[in-house]
Amino acid sequence: MPFLRFLQRYLPSVLRAVCGHLITPARVISPQLDVMVLDVRHPLLAENADGSVLAMLHSVLRTIEIKANLKTEDIQKSLLAAERVEFLASEVHEFGTSDSFTFPQSLLLAYNCAHRLSSIEKSFFSESGSETVNMDAISFATT
Repeated sequence: MPFLRFLQRYLPSVLRAVCGHLITPARVISPQLDVMVLDVRHPLLAENADGSVLAMLHSVLRTIEIKANLKTEDIQKSLLAAERVEFLASEVHEFGTSDSFTFPQSLLLAYNCAHRLSSIEKSFFSESGSETVNMDAISFATT
């Protein structure tokens, strides 16, 4: 994935960009995440032959979903994934393992969808009500 390679090349050495899953202190595993930006002070728990990883929740600073040709169902799936990560992150406080832990921020990055921005905008804001998880969304067209 080009965006993942970009992050791997340009992030400072204290951060790492990977794809894969995160795991909570109670051993609950997240859904597959396109990109996780990790704090390298925490070791990876596993690294697969395809480059995907299993990372401790404590190390995750940001999750990023990458979508091309964004559709309404992609927005719904991305919001659900962000909500799931936020729910899993709440375990850290339940276990009392870290007072300084901050919830990973979520981002939806979409490209090749400039021709449908108005319908995407409507869908995003109708799906993400005030009770839904906080997620940023960025959309752009490639030329």
